[in-house]
Amino acid sequence: MKRQKITVIIGVLMLVLLSGCQSKEEKEGKGPFLYYVNMEGTALEKESYEIKEDTPEKAVNKMLEKLAETPETIEVKAPIPPEVKIKKVEVKADEVHIHMNEKYLELEEVEEILCRASIVQSLTQIDGIEKVAFYIGEEPFRTKSGDVVGFMKADSFVKDTKNALKSSQQTTLTLFFANEKGDGLISEKVNVRYSGDTSIEKLVIEQLMKGPETSGAKPVLPSQVKVLNVSVKDGICYVNFDKQFWEQKFDVEPKVVIYGIVNSLISNGKASRVQISVEGETSVKFQEAVYLNEPFDRNVELVEHE
Repeated sequence: MKRQKITVIIGVLMLVLLSGCQSKEEKEGKGPFLYYVNMEGTALEKESYEIKEDTPEKAVNKMLEKLAETPETIEVKAPIPPEVKIKKVEVKADEVHIHMNEKYLELEEVEEILCRASIVQSLTQIDGIEKVAFYIGEEPFRTKSGDVVGFMKADSFVKDTKNALKSSQQTTLTLFFANEKGDGLISEKVNVRYSGDTSIEKLVIEQLMKGPETSGAKPVLPSQVKVLNVSVKDGICYVNFDKQFWEQKFDVEPKVVIYGIVNSLISNGKASRVQISVEGETSVKFQEAVYLNEPFDRNVELVEHE
């Protein structure tokens, strides 16, 4: 089966753009193709595919089904992850409207863009299909910066994919979660890929909310809590949570929650202290046990050592 790799490295993109005088067949082969993600998660690869369905609606649904399945070849992976479910597909004239579940919002930026790109590239090869729109439930999909994506055509993803991969970085974080009893902290190292536009401090909070992978460890931040702002100034990291931070029931001791956040931020970021607030207020007592009126230093006494 013929496979051609579509990279988004700037130099290769320039070559593609400069080859406009070539016919589509000369550049890509006859097609159509299904677009998959390479094993490194950095680019799209395409494999020859035969459209057998007799209507655009059937062809669209079959392609989406294939893009969610594990590919036969071990050299690529499905662009639609198992946790992402397509709730509804609507085909209107030359448009496809795809409604995803909320798990789609949890994808890392590069993973999401490649997923979206693979779907758009694949579906727009179907006769009569020109553009694709994405939704979360019934709401138009928005990027992490809050912008509505809107309709995308076959060439729409190139700029977004290039920028996302260009700014993508990978790092190892040391995070602190609660022990099984909830009265102490244990450390866990995680490898994460993130956008260069995301601060380490914000990344740490996002990873804490995802919870631990270590057996027996407990999260220190429920996923329901919303972060209103994270910033660093004069060596202090300021973290502002919404009111869910004091309304939620925690399964660990209050000081473990606080120092799980504090130790994680100080261990990975530039700050030496952490000021926690709730909707801008610091004159509060978290869980009736810990005052938030002063910045916190790292607490090593709560950390269990192997």
